Amino acid sequence: MSNVIPFNRDRAFLLPPDLKAWLREDDVAHFVVAAVERVPLGAFRVMERAGGKPPHHPRLLLALLIYGYSNGIFSSRRIERAIHRDIGVRFVAANLHPDHDTIAVFPRGNKAAFLKVGLLARESGLLRVGTVSIDGTKIDANASKIRSARYDRANDLRARLTADIAALTAQAEAADAARRGRCGRPPTPPDDAPPPARPGNLTDPDSALMRRSGAHEFRQADNAQAVMCADGAQPILATAITASPTDAASFAASILATETTIGLPQVDAVKSRSQLRNSLSLREWSDV
Repeated sequence: MSNVIPFNRDRAFLLPPDLKAWLREDDVAHFVVAAVERVPLGAFRVMERAGGKPPHHPRLLLALLIYGYSNGIFSSRRIERAIHRDIGVRFVAANLHPDHDTIAVFPRGNKAAFLKVGLLARESGLLRVGTVSIDGTKIDANASKIRSARYDRANDLRARLTADIAALTAQAEAADAARRGRCGRPPTPPDDAPPPARPGNLTDPDSALMRRSGAHEFRQADNAQAVMCADGAQPILATAITASPTDAASFAASILATETTIGLPQVDAVKSRSQLRNSLSLREWSDV
């Protein structure tokens, strides 16, 4: 890539002569730098610029963010300040100083590159997860709550519409009786009907009425779930979206979502997916 700012971590500086000399041999910065160098350039999404200052190399930005996250630094402004104050961050940044806007924008289109480094860390045994926490937050759906209707009321509306349609169909069939017969049997209603009071939204059926707590109003929303390692840098291991107002309903699915990222948790004798399913014993398994 010829249109990026070149960098060289082996270049000697006045103070200190070599930043590596100030880092412990087991500092995670060495792994981050080596791992990021193995990420192919095709995994990055780089914005092409017609002119102006060339962008920073995507591998440098990836290494900078991963090293910051692994040390509990998540704010783009804090990472920018750490480049001037932290020896490890300065080494990873090759003594360059990307601004906080550049740091904040980079992760949005480069999640695949982060995953590649995470998988490499897992394979090498460096990435170990301790206590895992799951929590959710309500995200407003692209629908209005006034478009929600209870199932029993929707059934009443459906019955009225069915009657109107039947009357119109009968009128049409009577007019065409000489030329054609009936157009087939009416549809058979589903056997497993939802409870009469269950609401459903006509604009976004996948969302539901829910609220964050007893102090908040009901809104048409989705429940976003995140599985996070509660130790160390607190990386997010898996995410999910559910229409259930409670977090417990998506617990099993959230745990299984880690199978493709960090792997299923090994708790006591739980060693396989089937054993995990049996150990959780949740009624929501029919939806997983």
